[in-house]
Amino acid sequence: MIKPLSVLIGLFFASAAFLPQAVARPEVGFSGLGEQLGFSPFRDWKTLNTNHFRITYPQELQELADLAAKNLEESHRLLSPLLQWTPRLRTQVVLIDNSDFANGLTAATLRLGIVLWATPPDNWSSIAHYDDWFRLLCLHEYAHFLNLDATRDFWSVLRMIAGDSTLPNSLWPAWMLEGLAVTIETAFTQSGRGRSSYYSMILRAAEESGRLQQISSLGGLTGPRTESPGGEIPYLFGYQLMAKLSSESLDLLGDLSTKSSQSLPWKLNSYAESVSGKDWNTHWKEWVLEAGSRARSEIAAVRSSGETSTQNITHQNVSTLGIAFSPDGKWMAYSKESQSERQGVYLRSTGADHEQRISDQIGGASMGFTTDSQALVFSRVDRHGLYDFYSDLWIYDLSKKNLSRLSFGKRFRDPSSSMGSDWIVFTANEAGRTSLARARLTRDSHGGYFISDEQILYRPSLMSRVSTPRISSDGKRVIFSLHENGKPGESIFEAVIRGADVGASTDWQVKQLTSDTKALDRFPFFDRAGTVYFVSNRSGIDNIYRWDANTGSTSAITNVTTGLWLPAISQEGRLAASLYRSSGWDVVWVETDLSKSMVLPVFEAPLPARPKESSVVSGSQNTITESQTVSDYSIFPSILPRTWAPYFSYGTEAGWTLGALLLGFDALDLHRYLAILEARPSLGEWGGGLSYSNRVLGAAWTLSGSRRVESLFEQVYTRKSEAGLGLSLYYPRTYSVWNPSLEFSWEKDEVLAYPAMKGALGSGTLQTRRSAPTFSAELNYSGALSSRQSIWPEEGFRTRLGNKWSLGGWLGSLEGQRRTTTQALWIQSHYFNLGNHVVLSPRWQVALSNRPELQLAGRSGGVFDAIGESSFDSVVIRGYPKTFFSAKQAAVTALDLRFPIRRVERGWHTYPVFLESIQGLAFLESSVRRRESVGSWRGTASYGAGLLADFVLFYSAPVSASVQFHQGTKMSAGGRPEVFLDLRLGQLFF
Repeated sequence: MIKPLSVLIGLFFASAAFLPQAVARPEVGFSGLGEQLGFSPFRDWKTLNTNHFRITYPQELQELADLAAKNLEESHRLLSPLLQWTPRLRTQVVLIDNSDFANGLTAATLRLGIVLWATPPDNWSSIAHYDDWFRLLCLHEYAHFLNLDATRDFWSVLRMIAGDSTLPNSLWPAWMLEGLAVTIETAFTQSGRGRSSYYSMILRAAEESGRLQQISSLGGLTGPRTESPGGEIPYLFGYQLMAKLSSESLDLLGDLSTKSSQSLPWKLNSYAESVSGKDWNTHWKEWVLEAGSRARSEIAAVRSSGETSTQNITHQNVSTLGIAFSPDGKWMAYSKESQSERQGVYLRSTGADHEQRISDQIGGASMGFTTDSQALVFSRVDRHGLYDFYSDLWIYDLSKKNLSRLSFGKRFRDPSSSMGSDWIVFTANEAGRTSLARARLTRDSHGGYFISDEQILYRPSLMSRVSTPRISSDGKRVIFSLHENGKPGESIFEAVIRGADVGASTDWQVKQLTSDTKALDRFPFFDRAGTVYFVSNRSGIDNIYRWDANTGSTSAITNVTTGLWLPAISQEGRLAASLYRSSGWDVVWVETDLSKSMVLPVFEAPLPARPKESSVVSGSQNTITESQTVSDYSIFPSILPRTWAPYFSYGTEAGWTLGALLLGFDALDLHRYLAILEARPSLGEWGGGLSYSNRVLGAAWTLSGSRRVESLFEQVYTRKSEAGLGLSLYYPRTYSVWNPSLEFSWEKDEVLAYPAMKGALGSGTLQTRRSAPTFSAELNYSGALSSRQSIWPEEGFRTRLGNKWSLGGWLGSLEGQRRTTTQALWIQSHYFNLGNHVVLSPRWQVALSNRPELQLAGRSGGVFDAIGESSFDSVVIRGYPKTFFSAKQAAVTALDLRFPIRRVERGWHTYPVFLESIQGLAFLESSVRRRESVGSWRGTASYGAGLLADFVLFYSAPVSASVQFHQGTKMSAGGRPEVFLDLRLGQLFF
């Protein structure tokens, strides 16, 4: 999906600024944009400068960079007047080809700019409705940027004070952001999602099930939804609302953006009313009535013309696609994702309802069995190295129940096998295009499978895409769909071998079978006689059609109210397909006569207002020449500061803290820096820090220094000075992340009395630890997995394992002596799904030290103080507030139970609060510690419960709030009952 980054992504970098202690010792596991988006430092990066854009790209994407420059400059010419904004600096764009998914990202906050991926969309994705993909992508993303970047009146002054971190339109809800961009992509092209049969299908399915108003309540648009259509909700319904608001003129979109950029960002209804005369609630109610009426009339028309009956094979899934039948007729395979399970490949006996999961899967829409029905070939997307997310071919041996890989980083996808030969066909992603390919599937002497003789059979033009090929039983014919760039439609093609030599690599004749200029003809397949069938949205609904080889004509053979995708025919001649309902896609038997034809009613989606300049709808007339310069990538000027923000806070003990921060990073996030300076007048102290990170060698090394002043307890505070050098590697896999790190630092700690207490305590300095070198090594691993409706990870585990060595101790009775302190920490958490999203999580923490300086500590005790995180110096226990024990060794074991109470997924009209779910928590915990002598072990125990709620605040900030009760059972050790509120800000990135 195309989606903008929220303004809060800026806090992903800047959050350390509000917690200055993070400057000196960066959080283990920290990763920035460069790691998350895969900006490899090892590519030969170039920069292309145009009048309004600075485009950074690898050398091999030069042709695409030139195309991006043309499309982006055209987007600026068209959209800057419409949205009434011109950026004050060149817009930063990164063009990359490290993923087999089409996408784009935009954030004006911190001048992050735009990221464009070079891969064209899959034809089974919601963004398959395009004409010129790269042009549509640039229009969509630049519409985001112009809207997000706009700042007027006092926001302009605030931007001068705080840099590019406070942009009012970045705080719009996702449905407004995406609705505006989808409306523009639809109005300025010949296609776009506003014209798609996919969105119309979702509305008909919702109306058919009686869920249109429930699934599309205005309050339900302001946050994430797990039910179908899930992530499409802000795009679909946001488009409907924005198109309705601007039905008289697209200029109203610019008026809306302008008014919001000069006032408070959450007065959404007043902005809509001021530009259109109606608030969002009124627009919403009117649209629901119109959409429901239109959907009911379309459903009635389908049924009156003879609706095709279906019989369910799977039930209530989010997505079940890619059907394949084994040649022996015993097996069916498909890809499935449900509310409770992430996407995977499943085998199902054709004579029973039982299914088995054989592999995880991301992406992929076609698969096929080998000739002997002993193996299934499919594709899935996996992490390839540190920076790439590529698709490869895999094979599952049914007899050995063994899964193995057939290709490695080749970007092969959607295979189809032949019953009469050992050839398989598939698609192959290349830079900016997807080609048709094949390979020979054979077995080695040990019975293992491998592919050889890999060949490209057909390579389309730039930004064109071959999809879902199928091979005939004799291996001599291949049918596929082709979306040629610049055309709104998709057509069925056939590649036929000339002569008898099936093994020839170049002797293939490719011809076009269908030629509807606007329809998406896709998902072709053969029956056992070799007749060609395909799916088309010619009538406005995706139905199955037959192609007549003698006349070249096509005729419909199904008539459904929603839509059918990716059909296949069993060995018995039964037709199966994926059918959309309001809950998602399920596999069904389609009860139809393959030899008969049907006459279908025709529907068209209502369109948004057209732009004043009608010629811009077709990109072919917009050849724009701009002055361009190409150079090797330089960190300048993007390394210049992106935000400089003053801040302040107040604590009852330490009084006021006044400070300022400075943050910057370059376009590829190869270099980052953060500087902080703060003062605490009541203590007469100052603090601050400087951190610089560099990942030009892959692993990130960080140089940092800081002086931190922190309250320790009543009338006593600490002054900590530190300089350090750290090295870390963020190593993501498909579902997990490894993060090893090393750090070397010099530390000095001082315990001091508050100024008012110096006389009473005799001295301002109570205790000092000499400057001491410290070395630490740590390994973090996260392999916890979740599903759509999970409230907590439901399988897998997390590990944190580390060692710390420090030379030096506290001066006092041992003054003049240096002592080496060794500390070790191991934290292990596991997750087990007990059913219905109830999760049991055992966890243990083990900490070791050669000196009794380790602390076993409870909460600090305030009603709003969150439960802390364990570190080398302190292990957290529950039920013992304002208590800490010194120890040399300590262990804490806990058993947590989390269970869902209600999944709400609703907001309140357009207000910036969205409640996702309410859940319960119960735990048992015990701990043991040893201070000095052998055998002097002491223990504590506790139990507790809580009520938790997951919120989204300000449309994009995930927050977990809980009211918890903890009870420590050992009263003599400080255990006591406590009730407190715990607030946690969730992951801000994506």
